[in-house]
Amino acid sequence: MLQDAVRFLRSNDDILLIAHVSPDGDTLGSCFALYGALLELGKHAQVVCEDPVPAIYRFLPFSDQLITPEQAKPAEAVVCVDCADLARTGRCEPLFHTAKITLNIDHHGTNDRYAEENFVQKAGATGELIFNVISCLKITLNKNIASCLYAAITTDTGNFSYSNTTPDTLRIAAELLDTG
Repeated sequence: MLQDAVRFLRSNDDILLIAHVSPDGDTLGSCFALYGALLELGKHAQVVCEDPVPAIYRFLPFSDQLITPEQAKPAEAVVCVDCADLARTGRCEPLFHTAKITLNIDHHGTNDRYAEENFVQKAGATGELIFNVISCLKITLNKNIASCLYAAITTDTGNFSYSNTTPDTLRIAAELLDTG
């Protein structure tokens, strides 16, 4: 669960983050926030997706760091972010299979827990789970990470209008807004 995901990220220095095909704000915002956090920890990280960042999300910090599966270098550790099943990784799936250790962070109830480690929990967005991971890693939220998480959460909660919006969702959003 959460502590397993935190231990996974602390114990690996070469980490590849996979966003799902046809990326939305949750997968991208969550990946870019985690990417920023890993850089804060001095880790080597890559963010990969078979599709480019849609124009609507190019404002996100780190969006210029997204690479294609063909550009990615195999990594010791792979994290699938907001991917309910392995098929959602598209052409990135071979990168998942070449990793020594794998982690799946996702909020979908249909997730089939396909990785060695799985942090799968019901939430309004995967961005909420990434927020909790970053908090447990003791990384101070900065404006870049907070912007990515805010985009992730607002995308999957319909700007807080969907029924998946909880009091925790709003508390997290308030903390993100506090970063400026």
